Amino acid sequence: MQRAYHFRTNGLKRTMAFFIDIIPIIMTAVLVSSACFDMKPLAIFDDASRGTVRDEGIRVDIWIVSISFLVWMVYCAIAECTSMAGSFGKKAMGLWVCDLQGNPSGFWRALARNACKIFSVIPPCLGFFWAVVTPHGRAWHDWMTGTAVVEH
Repeated sequence: MQRAYHFRTNGLKRTMAFFIDIIPIIMTAVLVSSACFDMKPLAIFDDASRGTVRDEGIRVDIWIVSISFLVWMVYCAIAECTSMAGSFGKKAMGLWVCDLQGNPSGFWRALARNACKIFSVIPPCLGFFWAVVTPHGRAWHDWMTGTAVVEH
């Protein structure tokens, strides 16, 4: 039996799947924060002092990025448990998430995989970059949970 980690997933496809998923989430977070909470995303410079960084704008941007990342993790965990075995971005790129035997990951493994993404993101996204530069094509969170992203 050939294991799923022998498949080399295209790093560009994984990256495109990420952007397909995250851009609508970030746009929604920006719109909600602007409309409902009167926050001004990306307003980190004070116009009156020309170039002085505003703490409020930075806090808003950090809030939006943090909320978007959490929503993305939960969304991916739920999507990986469905018959799609991956997010809409992964589906669009012809990718799916499975365990090392090629079986769909269950709810708890999908939840653990997506919670472990924090370890892939903390050291400036090195865990994600790992999937692109290594021959096995698995990110750190894939290693931690015994999963792989493979092509259909």
